[in-house]
Order: sequence, then structure tokens, then C-alpha cells
Amino acid sequence: MLKLIILTLAILSDVAFAGNTCDVPEYRDLIKKTENRVIERGKFRIPIGLFRPNQKYGCALMAFEIKPDGTARDIKTIASWPTRIMAASAKSAIASYKFDISIGDDDMRGALIFEVMLEGD
Repeated sequence: MLKLIILTLAILSDVAFAGNTCDVPEYRDLIKKTENRVIERGKFRIPIGLFRPNQKYGCALMAFEIKPDGTARDIKTIASWPTRIMAASAKSAIASYKFDISIGDDDMRGALIFEVMLEGD
């Protein structure tokens, strides 16, 4: 049986972006705007054995469109590390998200970054 780690989306500060493999500067503002639109989060799950012994960090930066019903479509991977499994897990989570579409601007694009930081040795 495959064991999974259930994680939630990391809400990032400017400090958290520094040195991040999934840090793409042109997406920073969009990530912050998208976080403000989140009504309901999907579960972000990754396999426990995803990381090698020396690895303790993984991330996925995803971009998408927000449909009029508040769901995501056309979900694309912008960056993923250490493997595309992070992106596949993030895509699955985003597919279950609900977003507020009543916020003022007409821009229906979204972007979210998912991070995993393992603790201990």
C-alpha cells in the first residue's frame, strides 16, 4: 500500500522566496493574488519515498486559468523540483480548489506554489 504525506499549500513570504528552485519572479504577485482568491483547498499529497536521504525539500509552481464557476483549468507546470511527481501532485490538488471570482479585476489567471520541507534526519 502506498503511503502518502498529506500537506497543505505553503503560504509564502518574500523571505521564503529567496533561493527557492520554484521561485520565478514574474509569478510572485500573481501567487499572492491567487492566495487571496482561495475559498477551498484541495489536498496536496506526495509519496513518502519521493525524496532521497539527502533531500529535504521539494516544490512545484503551477499556473492556470480560473473558470467562472471558481474551478481551475489549463493547469500548467512552471517549475518542479526534484521530480515532476511534485507537479503531478500539485495539479491534482489544484483541480479540487475553489476560487473566489468576485474579486474586482478581470484577470482570471492564477498561480500557486506548493512546497514540502521534511524535518529531522
